[in-house]
Amino acid sequence: MKKVGSLIFFVVVLYVQINAQKSIAIGAYFSSSYTSRLTSSSEELSWLNTDMNNISRAGFGYSLGVFGEEKISQKLSLRAGLGYSSMDENIDSLSAVGIDLFKSSYRFIELPVVVSYSFGANKYVRPYVSFGYVLNYYINNRITYSYAGSNNEETRLLKNDFNAVNHALRVSFGYDFVLDKKWNLRTECFANSFVSSLTNQGITRRPFAFGVSLNLRKSK
Repeated sequence: MKKVGSLIFFVVVLYVQINAQKSIAIGAYFSSSYTSRLTSSSEELSWLNTDMNNISRAGFGYSLGVFGEEKISQKLSLRAGLGYSSMDENIDSLSAVGIDLFKSSYRFIELPVVVSYSFGANKYVRPYVSFGYVLNYYINNRITYSYAGSNNEETRLLKNDFNAVNHALRVSFGYDFVLDKKWNLRTECFANSFVSSLTNQGITRRPFAFGVSLNLRKSK
């Protein structure tokens, strides 16, 4: 309950700050990403790494949300947001137990805080780099599977014994396009890496994702 309370407090503070600052711009984002294999193990269970390398494959995921952005200087800005993300992992070689499809979708509420630095002389198209931190609050794991010889896919929602709060670092490079006096469109390539494991047991899960993102921003 303390972790849930901390998450709610973070969201409330973010909302208050966005509404309190007249100079803050608001916007929305959508990202599509490719997530690397999630599972590895400790030295004591190192034999599992070989098995997981043989059956585990990366999958595609996405995230979407809203954000508020404060301009610190002409080139520096700070962005904080609230969104939803999904990271997929595919499992092969389950035909021996009668399953020909097995996919896990790990789902989170994400709270990114990102600092961006723009450069270049063109005021209408500005390249930029950004670095940030993302707090990921684990929701559940959506399992999609089908039995061999069946065309029907079935789904289940699993809570799993995962840490509720997880931490990641984010880096990106992109271009900020000035559409008019109020609207900006950002396109960027990014990498997002968990620095904490979803579980503290012998098998660790630290997702790493890279992809592209679109950000539409409107100034107040």
